[in-house]
Amino acid sequence: MSNRKIGSLLLAVCIAAPAVAQEKSFLRLTQPGKQNNSVNTARQFLVGSTCKSCQVFVNDEPQKVYPTGAFAIEVTLSEGGNEFLVKSMGPNGDSAVRSVWYTYNAPQAPQPVSSVNIATIQTFPEGNLTLAPGDVIRVRVKAIPGGTVKLGDALTLQELP
Repeated sequence: MSNRKIGSLLLAVCIAAPAVAQEKSFLRLTQPGKQNNSVNTARQFLVGSTCKSCQVFVNDEPQKVYPTGAFAIEVTLSEGGNEFLVKSMGPNGDSAVRSVWYTYNAPQAPQPVSSVNIATIQTFPEGNLTLAPGDVIRVRVKAIPGGTVKLGDALTLQELP
């Protein structure tokens, strides 16, 4: 075999090897960031990537994979524990599997304050800010009805229905 044919064959192998390596199945989840998640909203997303020619399944249901290999799957949780098996299946039959757990606790209805303590304080804008004279700060306090809340010695807040 001539050197030219051997060189052409070697070049073809070098070009084909990365293409075959890219087709190996992998599964990279970017959301959620961990395996066990406690959430208070029923709608969550499984977001990640796999090889460009791979298929993705969630609990054995096929999902859309974009030409880049990215996927974003909306899941609806029932109250309590929810397990999702995310599987990437490569064109050669190889696969990668990840298990994701969500514990969904539905938010509770607001409860009336029954003690003399202040339940919550919110400021708008919030955070550690530098303010100038004349800047407006809104304050919202949740406390027992009929009580009196003062900011310093000068300002008494008014109760709203």
